[in-house]
Amino acid sequence: MADTVEVRSRSAKTPDAPTILWIGRADGTFTIGESETPLDQPGTEVRIQPRHGDLEWCNESTTRKLTSDVAEILDVPVRIKGDLLSLNTPPWDRTIEEQLAWCRERLGFDAMGIVPLDSSLLTVRGLGFVLPYTTAPGHRTGDRIYSNGMLVADSVRSVDPRVGLLLPRSSTPASCR
Repeated sequence: MADTVEVRSRSAKTPDAPTILWIGRADGTFTIGESETPLDQPGTEVRIQPRHGDLEWCNESTTRKLTSDVAEILDVPVRIKGDLLSLNTPPWDRTIEEQLAWCRERLGFDAMGIVPLDSSLLTVRGLGFVLPYTTAPGHRTGDRIYSNGMLVADSVRSVDPRVGLLLPRSSTPASCR
């Protein structure tokens, strides 16, 4: 969508943290260094100049939709023009009625059942929504995967085929690597 992406970020861990500038290019090269223009406060700013024909990826409604999808359950504030898009209660911490509504809204079907997934050994928590219909042999709809509250995959096809969703929460974001 762009030949160059600029990301300026300032850590909240240290009050006097420098602003770091990462510039990535379409050819796969990048540079990292301290920004000449520091951010006033901790946070991240992303700037791109869209290629001709790709402007729709940069309009406000698309940016809000994509950001909300990826960050809705992150435990840090993510804002666009002051509107909070993160810090929502994860589906596995909601009531059954809210879990069913979440499934309907995000996945587009009314679940026949919910299978709680919890492994203290693997530090994984989540939900499996049982499809209300039988799929053709070998057909997979995919699973939505989160790691540390961030959406990392929206259509993974390697989880148990009898459930429509897996939402892991891991102390190590191994699935992001």
